[in-house]
Amino acid sequence: MRGLRREVMSGAFWISVSRVLSVPIRVFTSIIMIRCLSREDYGTYSFVLTISGTLLYVVSIGIQHAVARYVPEFIERREYGVIIRFTGWLTGVRLAVVLLSLAVLWACWGPFAEFFHFPASLAACVPLVVLVILLQRTSEVFGQYFHCAMLDMRTVTIHDTLRPLVFIAGIGAAYQRGLHMSDILAVLLLTEACSALYFGVSFLRHRSRLHRMQGQLHHGPALLEWRRIWRFAGYNALYTIGGIIVGTSMDTLIVARYFGMKEVALYSFGVGLIMSVHSLNPISMYKNVLSNVSVRRYYQSGDSKDLLFGSQLTSKIGLFFGLPIAASVCVLARPLIEILYKSEYIPAIPIMYVFAVMICSRVFQAGLSIIINALELVKFLMLLNLLTFYNIGMALVLAPRIGIIGVALATCSTELIWCFILWLVVRCQGIKGAVFSTSQIPIVLNTILLVGVLYAVRGRIEGLLSLMLAVVAGAGLYLACSYLVKPFTQNERNLINGVLPRPMWVF
Repeated sequence: MRGLRREVMSGAFWISVSRVLSVPIRVFTSIIMIRCLSREDYGTYSFVLTISGTLLYVVSIGIQHAVARYVPEFIERREYGVIIRFTGWLTGVRLAVVLLSLAVLWACWGPFAEFFHFPASLAACVPLVVLVILLQRTSEVFGQYFHCAMLDMRTVTIHDTLRPLVFIAGIGAAYQRGLHMSDILAVLLLTEACSALYFGVSFLRHRSRLHRMQGQLHHGPALLEWRRIWRFAGYNALYTIGGIIVGTSMDTLIVARYFGMKEVALYSFGVGLIMSVHSLNPISMYKNVLSNVSVRRYYQSGDSKDLLFGSQLTSKIGLFFGLPIAASVCVLARPLIEILYKSEYIPAIPIMYVFAVMICSRVFQAGLSIIINALELVKFLMLLNLLTFYNIGMALVLAPRIGIIGVALATCSTELIWCFILWLVVRCQGIKGAVFSTSQIPIVLNTILLVGVLYAVRGRIEGLLSLMLAVVAGAGLYLACSYLVKPFTQNERNLINGVLPRPMWVF
């Protein structure tokens, strides 16, 4: 347990460093892109990223989830040779599936582009799009998922910091001679190539170390339980395919089909801004570490009570940060957009309101998913596919009537229903603990006070300095109220302080 605690503390430290460095860089990148590109070009750029994200679901076949689930277990069982063979085989399978999917995309590009009203500037960039997707989706297995499973968050932190810097440098160089869609895609390709090279070298280093550790053991490598692995991966694949429609990827396709790239820009901006803010939530930062720890602790004790406690604490930590952050951004949305971005993106504010509700529901999904993944209940995740009919139906009904906000409402309501289904799955397994509890009421009350104060002062925000002062003052007020009316029990505070370098958690 001491070794696990040390690894968790190291992972938590490097994740914190990653977010402190990468979030401002990512926000700065989005500001540059929106200020430099027209709405149609920004919509096209966002749509290319959506194509790549959508193909993730098609080509994933659950491989990345299998890496995250089984590598920690192999470490606990000291089956280091298994990890080498496991990741090697899965990387090869992913490469083959990606190549097959891209061949289909290339063959169908003409009617695909015509159906979604692609601008002419994108027609000559098909090879660049294909190469970007190839690098993204193949390096995913031996990249972030593998390194998070190994709790090598230092490598992930360096990658997440350098990656956007490479992109910004490339965009800056391209801007000197006029920024076109082909230039943006070329910079994306360069960024993905650097990312794949960085993770590839690190993966080979880990592979060499694991080989040496296996050689020090007195037995040969164990056999891989491929039936168990592929069953887990297959259920996750069906789950992620359902995510095409339930997630925002299908939203962008629908918006492009009905309203064009300018509305795609509005929709992508609203979703992207609220999701960037959500990345500040520690649950977003540490979910891979929390999942890793849950698997290893459950493997050691076999007691589902450990999972339940971890799930409830995860949800509470997520709500403690997620609710005030989402509420603050919604209240300050107009001055935020006017000061940092362009006033023509103000119509995206209703989209932000809707997705603020959705990311709050994801806080509880994160806690429930810990139990579901640790107990390998992934077969129940196929229930998400049933919601795809509801989501696509609601989007197609609401979009022609109330525009892009209808697409957002369809997705948000689907996420809320999905959260309820996950809760039912956990309950049906005999785990009776509630996701919601009265101990979360102080978080809600303190957030309401914060919103009231920010609403009162937002009319006086006239520049970047006053905006920053309002944010800092609001954060200080919320933390002070949380110190006076503590939402966490003494046992929960002790557990949190147990993994921190020093006991700082007083809320």
